[in-house]
Amino acid sequence: MQSSATPRRVLCHMIACAVLMLMANLGDVAHSRVSADDAPLISEGVHLIGADQWHAAGFTGKGVKIGVIDFELPDAEKYLPNVKLTTKSFKSSPNDPFSASYDFHYVTAFVEIIHEVAPDAEIYFAESDDGTSYPKALGWLIDEENITILADNNFWPSGVLDGSNIFDQYLHIVKQAGVFTSVSSLPEGSGLIGSTTARGHYGATFTDADGDGYHDFSAVSGVPGMNSLPVRVVDQEVIYRNAPPSMKPQAVFMNLFWNGDENSKMLYTLTIVDAQGKEVARAQPFGSRVQYLQSLSATLPTGDYTMRIKKTQPDEPDVPFDVFFSGMQATQVVPAGAFHVPQDSNDAVTVGPVNWQDDTIPPYVAHGPTQDGRTKPDLVAPDCVSTPVQADSTKASLYLPNDSLTCGIAASAHFAGAAALYKQAYPDATPDDILVYFQQHAKKLTGADGDPNTSGAGRLQLGPPPA
Repeated sequence: MQSSATPRRVLCHMIACAVLMLMANLGDVAHSRVSADDAPLISEGVHLIGADQWHAAGFTGKGVKIGVIDFELPDAEKYLPNVKLTTKSFKSSPNDPFSASYDFHYVTAFVEIIHEVAPDAEIYFAESDDGTSYPKALGWLIDEENITILADNNFWPSGVLDGSNIFDQYLHIVKQAGVFTSVSSLPEGSGLIGSTTARGHYGATFTDADGDGYHDFSAVSGVPGMNSLPVRVVDQEVIYRNAPPSMKPQAVFMNLFWNGDENSKMLYTLTIVDAQGKEVARAQPFGSRVQYLQSLSATLPTGDYTMRIKKTQPDEPDVPFDVFFSGMQATQVVPAGAFHVPQDSNDAVTVGPVNWQDDTIPPYVAHGPTQDGRTKPDLVAPDCVSTPVQADSTKASLYLPNDSLTCGIAASAHFAGAAALYKQAYPDATPDDILVYFQQHAKKLTGADGDPNTSGAGRLQLGPPPA
């Protein structure tokens, strides 16, 4: 494998050397206890991908360091006492409302699965919540702890979904440093009115055939193209937790963005209109400088509304745009290209979920191609598996209704653990070597699920262990 000295100097320069000097003040490092008798392994994915065969042959991830980045730290004291785990926080906003509104037990389950697949690997967990803390977390993992496998669970709103975003550039430097990166494909492919998910994606090129300044959404069930898209604010507790219906207003989040940079003009605006035609919410620029990303956050009563996208200046060009929403459903969703950054990255392996029981792709999964025509995901891996924290938790998935806590996140965890087993067997393997190996050994799926833009090269398999 190539020397990592030069790339890591580049990483230090690109992500700012000052980061490393500041790290001492950014959060205490906590080492968990390590016990000789690990808890029983119960994830169905361990056997399905053949990791148990590699364990029997002596490959357990020993000597391999795995980095994990996510928005919140795992519950190490309660659930991970036997894991070789080191954690460090780089969060800029310790009490941000996003963290307060979600259950992060899935983070603990994510680490559990990595440990079950690679029980002797060392895991380094960095807590990161924004674009400032993210490069600092990478600097700690790579320059200080010398990880060789990275499981990146973050996702970032962006106006560029062609692999050239600043976060993609970070991961390019990470790859040049010899670090293999896997990311989870998010469940943004559903969200139709009447479905069992309250998040989704709509993407199109701005079209205004009637010249009124509003985007013409495509026809639905024979209805001509419309200037607005019917949406429905739903009670998420009913959908995700099987709770009794309530009259409480619901939190709604939307992001509208298009290809752009800090010098871009504000081309479009997004509004929500109620049944009486009154505007009830409007997206605002994401920060003072970023014009190509409009973000909407509102609390609205459940019921029917419409979404409208308007061009700010008639003479501006018509460009592709994307809308991601949560807390509501829509009459149209577009699974194709429903990737955030870094799920679209050229330098990260995007891992989609597959049902561990029958190797089928769930209907809520985003699929390719990317905005610039590349195939994604790269592979799929077992999802919705059992883990101790999942069995102990009363919470369901962060993203999916009435499902296992691990739905939507287990696939990438299995892949990171499998990559650690391979890295132990072949220490000089480059990130490309690891990807090629798993592409060659993947189990091809059948029917529509076999489409490369649905399942990539196929379902993760380790293959026979090295002699």
